[in-house]
Amino acid sequence: MKEILARLNWFTKICLAVGLVMMVWGYVCRLVPVYWFWEARWLGWELVIFGVIGLLGTLIRQKKTSEVIYIGELVGRALLVLFICVQVVVAVGIPKSDAYVVARNRVLNDTAVTRQIGSIGYCWFVPQGSVNLTTQSGGSFGGATFVFLLKGSKQYCDVDITMVKRPGHSEWTIDGLNVE
Repeated sequence: MKEILARLNWFTKICLAVGLVMMVWGYVCRLVPVYWFWEARWLGWELVIFGVIGLLGTLIRQKKTSEVIYIGELVGRALLVLFICVQVVVAVGIPKSDAYVVARNRVLNDTAVTRQIGSIGYCWFVPQGSVNLTTQSGGSFGGATFVFLLKGSKQYCDVDITMVKRPGHSEWTIDGLNVE
């Protein structure tokens, strides 16, 4: 293991180390609760994924020089790169959807949420969730889920929101709002 760590480049080492620290902080700050840098959990996971991609690259180079089969590392690296690409598409595409606009407005203007966390100063879309929309001759219908990180004057929280668009209706409606 020391040999592998010694062969890692500085970027991979930094991604793994900082990512792990940020992940731990992201979970600890929710448990304690400490209302500072809640984004660390998600950002830490992303850095660890980049670090693992670098680690797999190092293992591939090492196995290639030893003439050992490294197909597992290649597949793992390809899957992680695909995962990152999908997250980028989600992070760019979802905020442009009608469902996202309705969800964000509802979260920011929900009286139960503001009563619990105080006036909202920051709303961050966590790139996870989905929008499924089917269009037929009678109109479009589907479902959507989103996760938002809200920073209020009293506390911070994660909000999961589920929405539906029923056939024959032009608007998205809130099906569930969960404040964690």
